[in-house]
Amino acid sequence: LANRGYWGAVSSLGFENIARDARLRPASSPPGCDQAVDNAENVLCDRKSPGPVLVCHSLGLHLLSSRLLSQASLLVVISGFAHFHGCSPQAGRFSRKHVRKMLGRMSTDPSGLIQDFHRACGLPHQVDERAINTALLTQDLVLLDTSCIDRLSFAGLPPVLQLHGRDDRIVHPDRAEELASILGTKQLSVIGGAGHGLPFTHPHVCLNIIRNFSKKFC
Repeated sequence: LANRGYWGAVSSLGFENIARDARLRPASSPPGCDQAVDNAENVLCDRKSPGPVLVCHSLGLHLLSSRLLSQASLLVVISGFAHFHGCSPQAGRFSRKHVRKMLGRMSTDPSGLIQDFHRACGLPHQVDERAINTALLTQDLVLLDTSCIDRLSFAGLPPVLQLHGRDDRIVHPDRAEELASILGTKQLSVIGGAGHGLPFTHPHVCLNIIRNFSKKFC
């Protein structure tokens, strides 16, 4: 996020951005300093904390490795969920159908699919078709359809902060409450006027909440 210019205030708030994961990386891109670190979406280093602050957006929580979690001093989950289709038996009828449609469209119109997704997230920026890694995004959609977080697999977590947009059209705020009960979240902040693109549309709000949370728990 900071690398893409959205979190330009990272340094001024006492953080250093040390790694990120790009879900729009071209398949032919060579490894380098911005290569994903164990698939964490964003890793911030608070200069005063004993370990990195892991910042995950949406599906990013499901991509975290146990190694990164064991090293973290804080875990920040933005627009997160335990199971995209919900934890109750009756949940997910619409979302499952929608994911199937997205998987079909990924093979025929990936650029249009991503543009529509960005609009649903409230994101104004355009997608560079050359930077679309369809293979990786297809893997993510399959993971989105199947992955489920439980207490056992996420035991022994560092303090958890959750941020969620009140107007999220992709992951309903109810999903954030389900996740909080599983992770034992210390603080769940629901941001009014924000959607699924919360870290992109409200970067300073997110960073200030993270900064204040880190002061309490680091």
